[in-house]
Amino acid sequence: MTTIAKICEQNKDEGKVWFQIVAILIASLSSLTTGIIISWPSPFIPKIVEDKENYDITEEQASYFAAINIIGLIVLSPFFVPLVNILGRKKCILMSSIPYITTLLIKAFVTNIWGLYLARLITGFGDVLIFNCLPVYIGEISTPKVRGLWGNAFVCSIFSGQFVVNVLGTYFSVQATSFIAVTIPIALLILFPFMPESPYFYISKGKDEEAKINLRRLRRKVNVDKEFETIKTAVQKQLSDPSGWMDIFRIAINKRAFLVVTFLRCAQIFGGVMTFAAYTKYIFQNTRSSIDPSVASILYAAVNATCHTCMSLISNKLGRRKSFISSTFLCSLVLFALGIYSLLQDFYPAVPLEGMDWFPLAGMLTYLLFCSFGLGTVPTLLLGELFPSSIKNKAVALVGSMFGLAAFSVNNFFYYFATYTGLCGPFLFFAGCNFLVTIISYFVMPETKNKTLEEIQQALK
Repeated sequence: MTTIAKICEQNKDEGKVWFQIVAILIASLSSLTTGIIISWPSPFIPKIVEDKENYDITEEQASYFAAINIIGLIVLSPFFVPLVNILGRKKCILMSSIPYITTLLIKAFVTNIWGLYLARLITGFGDVLIFNCLPVYIGEISTPKVRGLWGNAFVCSIFSGQFVVNVLGTYFSVQATSFIAVTIPIALLILFPFMPESPYFYISKGKDEEAKINLRRLRRKVNVDKEFETIKTAVQKQLSDPSGWMDIFRIAINKRAFLVVTFLRCAQIFGGVMTFAAYTKYIFQNTRSSIDPSVASILYAAVNATCHTCMSLISNKLGRRKSFISSTFLCSLVLFALGIYSLLQDFYPAVPLEGMDWFPLAGMLTYLLFCSFGLGTVPTLLLGELFPSSIKNKAVALVGSMFGLAAFSVNNFFYYFATYTGLCGPFLFFAGCNFLVTIISYFVMPETKNKTLEEIQQALK
């Protein structure tokens, strides 16, 4: 073989990563829709409450928009496990488009409170599919290098969706926004069928040839035998382990992974990530800033999406553990400062705060900066990394229910707490939670940087 032929053969065997990235980005259209629907209350609670011509809805009634969609995530997650195991990650991600399209069309044509509640409730069917399938899909189709840089696409696309809906909600009606947003799940239905299924899923079903075909497509190379055998050995070993619901808690490695991931995912809720997304405009309306709340909300959502997209590189460089611990500590300091500012503003009017009306927006944007390289991204990344194949779907579903329960409680708690204490109460509460999470994370959080899924399982042992 000539030198040129050898070089060509070597390059052919090394493969390329671009198709993995394409698959991740197209799959993340689903979570882009998730982000739009999660943050839908931010621009539309104030707009619906003020629009007495088309809607007869009070602020208290509208506040439930931020929580009702989470009911589906709490209740349905464990019941969708058999569906994920039977149909696979790809088909379940595609199926999420159906409830998302339905809920957006209902919002386009319905104006009464019960119809809007129904639309938010249907959203839960899509959320449960995306939260349970997409992180697993991304983790299983990507190499460690790609997963390190692009594993946060799930979170980044959610925050990008939050930016999109805040922009649309500022300039368009509920109906127009719904018609624009519905094009995204439709695009997923058109494009994602051309993407490969997870090789891990095919191997778990004994479909070795299909697994190899998809692995070749993902790696863009012909010779995938070595990686295939490594994955097959690991999957078979993990599937030979006990895989019942109680085995999540009965087996030490499973229990540790479950407790760590549940703790980290709930830390996102008690750290303020999801609540601030749902109540962005409400927060800026109640800080009495000189900056228009709609403009502040758009700026907040834009910085949120940008930071979580760009700053995830820091978590990949520093490692998951250092990034998360640093992030929660810095977030606690910022939220503490915002809490003190709100306390002085609401209860100590004699304290001179003239010229400080820029501080709430600056503080919230600083929170986003610190959140973006740890608190907002790392827990979701670990969701697809820490669990063995034998109990992955069950564990992810159970974590989803716990995450949903925490989100439902905190989102409801936020509105009523802010009503009675002003924003200082929620800000100080979230600050304390972040500080507590920082301490606990130091002792319980593992490092998964640059490790394959098989190496992570060995490290946990």
